[in-house]
Amino acid sequence: MSTSKKFSGVLALAILLAPSMVAQTPMKEVIDVRVTNVEVIATDSKGNHVPGLTREDFELYENGKLQPITNLFEANAGASPGASNDAARKTTLPRRIVIYFDDSTLLPNNRKPIIPALKKLVADTMTSDDQMMIVTFNQSSKTRLPWTNDPAAVQSALDTIGREPGGGRTFQAARSRVESDIRSVVSGDLVSSQSGSSIPAPDFRGILSTVRNYASSVTHNFGVSAAALENLFGSLAGVDGRKIVVIASESFPTRPGGDVFASLENIRNQILSGGGSPGLQRSARTTNVSAEASEFNTNETILMLGRIANAAGVTVYALDPDTGGGSTSGNVEQIGPDQMQTGVSTGTASVDGLQILAHATGGVAWIGTRPAVAFERLRADLENYYSIGYQAKTGGAAERSIEVKPKRANVRVRAQKSIVFRTAESEMSARVTSNLQSAQPNDLGISIQVAGDVVKDGDKRRVPLHVLIPARNLTVLPEGNVYTGGFSVYVCTAGGKAEPSSVNRQSHEIRWPPSTIGQLADRKMTFAIEVILEKGRDQISVGVLDHRSQATGFSKIAM
Repeated sequence: MSTSKKFSGVLALAILLAPSMVAQTPMKEVIDVRVTNVEVIATDSKGNHVPGLTREDFELYENGKLQPITNLFEANAGASPGASNDAARKTTLPRRIVIYFDDSTLLPNNRKPIIPALKKLVADTMTSDDQMMIVTFNQSSKTRLPWTNDPAAVQSALDTIGREPGGGRTFQAARSRVESDIRSVVSGDLVSSQSGSSIPAPDFRGILSTVRNYASSVTHNFGVSAAALENLFGSLAGVDGRKIVVIASESFPTRPGGDVFASLENIRNQILSGGGSPGLQRSARTTNVSAEASEFNTNETILMLGRIANAAGVTVYALDPDTGGGSTSGNVEQIGPDQMQTGVSTGTASVDGLQILAHATGGVAWIGTRPAVAFERLRADLENYYSIGYQAKTGGAAERSIEVKPKRANVRVRAQKSIVFRTAESEMSARVTSNLQSAQPNDLGISIQVAGDVVKDGDKRRVPLHVLIPARNLTVLPEGNVYTGGFSVYVCTAGGKAEPSSVNRQSHEIRWPPSTIGQLADRKMTFAIEVILEKGRDQISVGVLDHRSQATGFSKIAM
């Protein structure tokens, strides 16, 4: 039989199935309980890692209920003194590390020392099993280095990025302009009131409007940055291994514009103390700056990012390298080299947003810390940790809270705060996208091949493909007088400079008579796809999900 279907003008799919191609694999048991591992960093009061702990030294709670710990694994770099990186970590999970430069906020002088510190981190920790990616953000995200296990490629990409200035000056200039506008209005009022000028006194509410516009701009820019991180975290959901995202940024505010609102409140108090004309004092007296500032709050967005990162199994480490008092991050506590724990901050900005995000995922954010010091602590976390396992019931997409508690009084722990058990079907979109840069396991043994001529259609190309699925790898179950099963095919495209497309999906149900089961042998099922590659796209990723066994297969092709 043959059918076709349109997908928003991107893909047309059709099924070409020979009647004799049926599946004969045995029924597979679906297990609804699995061992889930939670990564834990254990330190003493000075931040030094504590080795040698056992299952009896921890308690793990899911949704507030104590869970029996089934297993514990310790990664301890100090266990093999003098060993090479590969030898010391041969039993640990492969690492997937993303370096994310928020170039919309990083100033050149603060950005510059990040590069050598990262290069040292790579030289000290990267092994042949690791994969690294580098992403920059400045109004939009750009993958500067796709997944690679080549340390030389990472070092070269960092050198290239290090020669770039970043875009933080634009961010800083906007803040300076609004503060200058405030000062000029107030200064002009003082001059006119002292000279007896007939020029109308400024209204304090007009000054407030200028600050509000600035805060709205910061909120918008933060929203764009948060959306980029959301996409990045989501794309990592389909990546296997220990996943780390390292963020370098100078503005991740919980209260956008909070520092400027604080400056405005100080000026308001000066005006009310006799520092302005009677008209300006009257308008200042009736204006509630704190209430206006409270309207700009990104806490929920940051917490949402933490939940998305946890659902994808990502731990966030972050650095705000600004050592000048946190001028672009708000009035937050400056953490020195010898005190790198998240603390209570003061002022209108409360806790820095990077701290909230990192804390939610079991990572750390360093504010105003030298990059070399921060990344040395990150290196220690990468090489010294515990993986604690417990039996969790799978199913359902609801978020579950996770809390790990130490039993020893002198031990502190960090771990992710929540977990989501997604079904194989819900993970497929992320895994098909991830397959473009990091090959996914191909348990179903699928393959893809060009099935005809590629046709140019203006700026687009129409590529006919066949997805070949070994029939013996699909699972069918007896249901009445037939065997039933099914599979879904997922497809997306991308290019060197193009973000991955949306993922298109089509499902096919199987109903075959028992008489054809013995005819399968090494036969393959063919799923015909016509992929429309838009300009700038030259990569196609395909994934297949078996409905019965939840087994998956992935393949990709470059055109």
